[in-house]
Amino acid sequence: MVVHYDPSRIWFINNDISECITGIKSTGAFDVHITGNNIHGMKESASETHSDISSYQTGVGITAYNTGNIYISNNTITDAIRGIAYEAVSGYEADIKSNIIANLHDGAYTGNSQYAIMLKGDDTTVDNSDIENNLFYNPMRLHIDGKTYTDLTSLVSAGKCNDNGGSCLDTDPSFLDDKSYSLSSSSAAIDKGSKASSYTRYENLYGESITSDILGYVRTDTTIWDIGAYESSTGGQSDSSLYNLPDAPEILSIDITN
Repeated sequence: MVVHYDPSRIWFINNDISECITGIKSTGAFDVHITGNNIHGMKESASETHSDISSYQTGVGITAYNTGNIYISNNTITDAIRGIAYEAVSGYEADIKSNIIANLHDGAYTGNSQYAIMLKGDDTTVDNSDIENNLFYNPMRLHIDGKTYTDLTSLVSAGKCNDNGGSCLDTDPSFLDDKSYSLSSSSAAIDKGSKASSYTRYENLYGESITSDILGYVRTDTTIWDIGAYESSTGGQSDSSLYNLPDAPEILSIDITN
């Protein structure tokens, strides 16, 4: 799923994306919100030539450059080379909150390393980025502004994941089974997330709630949510008939000019 040519207010909500070289990609946009997506099976392109710490590597769950103000929340990203890669732009912000990034792999053709998050580019934007309430597992490795972090202690010391003394986790997410990315009842991700600003912004702009997860389970309207794309089923499932879906488009006319 790709966005080009600098539009604004872009929303990727509750998609299941698999078996491609990039899950979601922005090459130029403003105010991009990526929420509730399950992204898995990202493959390196056979023609890949980028270096190990390049922001343009294929096989990435979410990648963005030339993009101002990006908000990435409640996504589950697995089986990729990079979870999230953002080339920061001056004067903007990156908010990366309540994502599960787990079970990554090296590049099949380049051997490039696995990184849960790669954040580089404008130093001020990188410094001001908000990385909170995420779960990293297999591996716990982030590359931020030229430095690689492999443990939560050093990440917190760098000013990331430091809400309430350390909001991120480095543990097995305990998915329900090998074919599901829902959380088992013993998952450490349950009740360890938080409500990102994207959900309130969408409702304020459009008058609709997007707080249900990818399966329709309701995320309770509090500050405590589960991490990842799937909310534990205790919240109850939404009635899809209540969704205010847009009307299908109509073709008004076609003019044949040649």
